[in-house]
Amino acid sequence: MTIPAGATSITLSFYYVIQTQEMSPGVYDTMDVYTYDPALAKYTALAAFNDNMATPSWTRFSINLPLSMAGRTVEIGFQSSTDASKNTNFFVDSVSLDVTACTP
Repeated sequence: MTIPAGATSITLSFYYVIQTQEMSPGVYDTMDVYTYDPALAKYTALAAFNDNMATPSWTRFSINLPLSMAGRTVEIGFQSSTDASKNTNFFVDSVSLDVTACTP
């Protein structure tokens, strides 16, 4: 998506649930939230979740993105990695990008 050049606020929000069967104290399963700027071929990590962060219900996550993204085309993504042992599920819903922008 292209962020308007006059953006004064950029906020990414979503709801997530993490369910896991892992019981060991180590981290075996992860999910990363990132932006990717194709013009710069640059990934930026926004948040990291893992199997030690199980949630009993849907949990809201929100982060303010840097205003340096204004006027740029960026992709927002979620990537997970799990082992073949015990099951961990990362669920994401209601992803939104709220941008406040003033026209010149």
